[in-house]
Amino acid sequence: MGKVSKKLLFVLIITALVIPLFVGCEPEPTVDNKADFIDLLKSEVGKTGVATLTNSGDNLTVTFVDGKSVSDIKAKAKSLYATFQNKTAAGTKLKIANNAYFNLDSFTDASLTEIATQVRTEIGTGKSTTYSATIVFNGETFTMTGTITFEGIPT
Repeated sequence: MGKVSKKLLFVLIITALVIPLFVGCEPEPTVDNKADFIDLLKSEVGKTGVATLTNSGDNLTVTFVDGKSVSDIKAKAKSLYATFQNKTAAGTKLKIANNAYFNLDSFTDASLTEIATQVRTEIGTGKSTTYSATIVFNGETFTMTGTITFEGIPT
C-alpha cells in the first residue's frame, strides 16, 4: 500500500468511528411540566362534561356547557379537585384574587364552597377575576398567575 492509500484508509477508519458519535448526539428532549400540567388540566376539565378550559399563557377561560345545573358543576368540580390531589404533590395551592391560599392536599368540601363564594364575590357582575397558584407537578414547582374568566355561568 502506498503512503496516500494508507493515509486515506486511516482517514476513512477515523471517520467511520467518529461520525456515529455525532449522529447519535441528539439533545435530550426538554420537559415542560407547566405546559404538561395545563394540558392535563384542560383534558380533565373537558372530561367532566360540564365545562371546557382554554388558555392563553396563564390566563384561563372556563366555558360552561349549556343546560348544566349548579349542582352538576359542583359535583364535577369536587371530583376534579380529588383528581388533582392525586396528580399533584404537597405544596400545591390556589388563591382567588387577594384571598388566602387553599392547599390542595388539605382540600375539603368546605374549601370548594369557599372558593365558589370567593369567585362569585370577586367577579361580581362581570365574569373574570385574578388567581395565583403554586403547582408541584412531576417533581417540579412552578407558579401560575393570571386571569380566570367564566363563560356561560349557569344561574
